[in-house]
Amino acid sequence: PMATLNTVTLSSVNHMLVQEYTPTSNTNNWKIGKMATLLYSLGLAPYKGPFFSSSHESPSGGVFSKFVESAPRLHAVVSVLSAGPVTPSDGVGGSDVELLGRICRSDGIILKPDRPAITIEAAWAHLLVNGDGPDGEVWTTYSTVGDYSWGYVFASQVSFDYHMNQSELMLPVNSQSSGVVFILEEDFSPPSALLPFDHSHPLLVQATGSNYGIFRMYVTAPLLTDGWIVLGETDKITPISRQRIVSIDVDSYSTLKLSFMGSPGERVNFTFAQLPLGTLHALAGYQQYVLSCIVPA
Repeated sequence: PMATLNTVTLSSVNHMLVQEYTPTSNTNNWKIGKMATLLYSLGLAPYKGPFFSSSHESPSGGVFSKFVESAPRLHAVVSVLSAGPVTPSDGVGGSDVELLGRICRSDGIILKPDRPAITIEAAWAHLLVNGDGPDGEVWTTYSTVGDYSWGYVFASQVSFDYHMNQSELMLPVNSQSSGVVFILEEDFSPPSALLPFDHSHPLLVQATGSNYGIFRMYVTAPLLTDGWIVLGETDKITPISRQRIVSIDVDSYSTLKLSFMGSPGERVNFTFAQLPLGTLHALAGYQQYVLSCIVPA
């Protein structure tokens, strides 16, 4: 605790290692949500530590000899949600290039949320006083673009369903967040279903069981003018990130305009939805689109 608190006097320190990654700690070292709560309050991001991005047998010697990581996707998602350093540490030729491509732009810039994912207050209440909250690991973070906020909810080792209210996402005050929620698909394909999310429609955090590597990540997306919803880069771990999106606007002709940045020649895929009547009451009739763009040289 003394070393952690001392960081407030050191302007050059912006993150701190939370857990080491070893063949015996890998099944627990991803649980950073509680420590992230403290570090974020001190202006720091948690560093989850290195991880293997593939499930191939490690070619290295020493403690990792013959080691196989069975849940690389879990470690990749948690590393990104930490908003801290992301350090895949596979041997030469051993990286899962496709998974690592879900983390960043083609130039290596990590697509992060605005702040680290932290444990929700109801989970603390359940842990400390057996309050009415979820067990297991339930964290939230968000990305903002202009006056709109997209929420991210991570859940793992949760033994029972929990209904999360809109306020529990701890989104920026006065930002527009009512809209829809979807589950980030395991294969990072466009969402298979959209559900309403507002003060009257809480987010259902489903039980995941206690097995290592099983998790769900929920994404909330705000309803824009004229029924537009930007679901973002659903082939990335964080579909909306300030490292990609510059601005989002709907003009007077109901045309959605999105400005973004990337590396020259990079292909960027955005998923959108539009509600026919412009309200959540007509969600069942929504249309979904995927637009593929190439960043000009």
